[in-house]
Amino acid sequence: MFTYESIHAFAAHWLGKLIIFGIITLSLWHAAHRFRVALFDVGVRADLVVATILYIIAALGTISTFFSLLSIH
Repeated sequence: MFTYESIHAFAAHWLGKLIIFGIITLSLWHAAHRFRVALFDVGVRADLVVATILYIIAALGTISTFFSLLSIH
């Protein structure tokens, strides 16, 4: 059963943090890439601008995830 205590214990362990970080980070970068491709498919041809914005958002999410996981004790 998923209780607060069990999930907190998982997130407080270094391996749990690594797993959570991997899942969130890979999801962010995958979503950014898929959204970039989808925008290109519907006709947005400013690929450099779109890619820059989306990947900056993914990078900020990665950094935010890293520091949020570090704060869990």
